Amino acid sequence: MTPPERYGERLLSPGSSDERRRLVALERISDDDTIRCLEKIPLGPSARCLEVGAGAGSVASWLAGVVGPANVTATDVDTRFLAPLAQAGVEVVRHDVVTDPPPDGEFDLIHIRHVLEHLPGRDGLIRKLASWLGDGGWLVVEAGFHVPGIGGHPAHARQKAARSRLLAEKIGTDLTWATTLPAPLVAAGLADIRLQGSLRPCRGATESAEFDRLTLLSMGEDLVGSGLLSRQEVDEALALYEDPAFVDYSAGAVAAWGRRPPRHG
Repeated sequence: MTPPERYGERLLSPGSSDERRRLVALERISDDDTIRCLEKIPLGPSARCLEVGAGAGSVASWLAGVVGPANVTATDVDTRFLAPLAQAGVEVVRHDVVTDPPPDGEFDLIHIRHVLEHLPGRDGLIRKLASWLGDGGWLVVEAGFHVPGIGGHPAHARQKAARSRLLAEKIGTDLTWATTLPAPLVAAGLADIRLQGSLRPCRGATESAEFDRLTLLSMGEDLVGSGLLSRQEVDEALALYEDPAFVDYSAGAVAAWGRRPPRHG
């Protein structure tokens, strides 16, 4: 069954008033793990890098500091938050990884974070991205997952489960897919496969709760309208995220990466 909409078309749209703040909160939660992963990949000073689904641009900005802005391409289906990157010399391209051909040339590194779990044909998209690599190039895939049954506060657990179900029904998100990594990279023919995982905390009144708070605010009307949460349950969870005494599990993340072997013939 085809989901009725795509990520960002309505739910979690870049046009929402708090969407940039939500993406920045996600960057602050995720960037340390991402950079720890990327620092393990040998990148020469002029390596060509592609950031797919660049969001608010923090990873592309970090890559620009490593290989130079002219060697970084940052793409997204909506590039409104990437203007500072373009001004700094990064190539910014409006691009849909599901339907569009690759940007020009081959890449030494392709990185995609918290995108594929929201898209159809995820394993096929990994094969597609791998085909855009030059010989010896690296593909890094990061995806988030929710772990049902862990966590101590019922209101927090209820909103996580409700968000996951709504995203699955409306846009086809699969927050279990990350746990299949790195198998799709192996199937795409990549070598030297490596894996990194984390389980992140959610602390009230800190940036680790800000992502959950803004996501719940953005999705709240849909969650109530669909009957997945009551208004009281939404308000109870929102209050948690502003309470400095609150701490619980947020979500997990997996990073998997591999290298394209040299072509033969």
